[in-house]
Amino acid sequence: MSRWCPSGTSAVRVARVVSTSRDITAAKGTEERLQGKVTAREDLIREADHRIKNSLHVVADLLRLQQKRTGNPAAEVLGKAAARVMAVAEAGRGSIAAPICGRSTCTRF
Repeated sequence: MSRWCPSGTSAVRVARVVSTSRDITAAKGTEERLQGKVTAREDLIREADHRIKNSLHVVADLLRLQQKRTGNPAAEVLGKAAARVMAVAEAGRGSIAAPICGRSTCTRF
């Protein structure tokens, strides 16, 4: 307590107190609404990415089934097509959400 009092005294009389305050309720509410919208957008993008990947896997599987039922020259072409579809599925993985995260997945290719 002595560090706040002039030396040799034990009490100090406060003459005036100045204070400022600002209501940030509206700003906090806006921040929470925006964060909710960002979260919802990220969820939608993840869902779209998941559906696209699943659809590409279905296409690749259909090509593989057709590969098993066809003759040798066509089977090779269908196998290569299925491999390309899978490559697209893997390359696209996470690239839709990259702008949200501020990163790009293209550098690994």
